[in-house]
Amino acid sequence: MARFLFTALNPPRGDVAFGGVASWILTVKNHLELLGHDCDVWGPGQPIPKRQYDFGIFANVEKTGFLNKLCQKLVSVCHGIVDEEKPSHNFTTVYTSEEVCTFWGGERRLLPQPINIAYWVPAPNKERRTLLFYSYRASSNLGLNELASDLNLDFVWLKQCLAAQAKEQMQRARLVCASGRAALEAMSCGAPTFIIDDRPYNNGPLVCADLKKAKEHNYSGRGGVNPTFVDLHALAKAAMSEQRPRAYVAQHHAHDAIVQRLLEYLC
Repeated sequence: MARFLFTALNPPRGDVAFGGVASWILTVKNHLELLGHDCDVWGPGQPIPKRQYDFGIFANVEKTGFLNKLCQKLVSVCHGIVDEEKPSHNFTTVYTSEEVCTFWGGERRLLPQPINIAYWVPAPNKERRTLLFYSYRASSNLGLNELASDLNLDFVWLKQCLAAQAKEQMQRARLVCASGRAALEAMSCGAPTFIIDDRPYNNGPLVCADLKKAKEHNYSGRGGVNPTFVDLHALAKAAMSEQRPRAYVAQHHAHDAIVQRLLEYLC
């Protein structure tokens, strides 16, 4: 058994995780504990741990890296291109996408997003009758409500919820519009998915249906197109007819294989 310390500016609180970094930590932490390891999580405002750790897995390392003295070995995980994700040359860093690695000019150590495919599962007994928009960032003027009506689907918009509630909605979705880890969780639930996002550094809403291209951009929607209604309709039809989303996630993002890769970086 080894002791692990996770750090982040926005860590999970118990079993509740809002935001991609928090969900990432919870997924990895739960699997390590299943393997018999001992894990602690620290974030700003919490007491400094009083014990030593075999391994540290740090996010937002410029703000949390001062705890490195508690860890025999440490790896920094860089999740994005915003300032709070800036890596430090003092630590070995892995990157969650090619875009993130290129943006920071780092050594190419890629660690795809880990998704617990034993938890995010389809539910064959549930009818898929909704277009699910899962985002607490994007605006309300993307035309998705109208798209749902055109596709004869009910429109559901989740802005923030617990994992069990999100899974229930993903299992009922005929189509999901999401970004980041939420998009991968939806695909693992068997829902055809296209990536959509609307953040200031995107310069407007973007969509992407090319999963390979989206993967390079960490599934954020960066690098997509400004969506017209015709674009959205075409992407929706293509996703629903062509995607085999769960098989894709199982091949590229199964959490057990990715946690093993993380351990190899640590060792």
